[in-house]
Amino acid sequence: MTDASRDTLRIGIIGCGAGVFHLRGYESEPRAKVVALAGLDTERCQRLAKQYEIPAIYGDYRELLEVADIDAVSIAVPNHLHMPVAIAALEAGKHVLIEKPLARSAEEGEQMIAAAQKS
Repeated sequence: MTDASRDTLRIGIIGCGAGVFHLRGYESEPRAKVVALAGLDTERCQRLAKQYEIPAIYGDYRELLEVADIDAVSIAVPNHLHMPVAIAALEAGKHVLIEKPLARSAEEGEQMIAAAQKS
């Protein structure tokens, strides 16, 4: 976390399709607060933001990753995007939760693990 005195983990969700399942999970966790969504389908993201009272929406996930007080991201994008999005999030200093499968291949998974160890 960016502030050790905070009790709440501030989450950004990348992907507004399958991301709804992540939203539902976080909704039942009092120590987590979803504060931002990123997705290409801005209409869907806007509907989710309104329904779940999420204050920020980004059309480009890289903008979300620039927000300093987001502690962690849930990555809910198509499988072929897991690796580049996860590595970008790790390089931005975020904790990463990724839906399965982790990667399309063992090689991609190893690259993601190396990025996590480096960060």
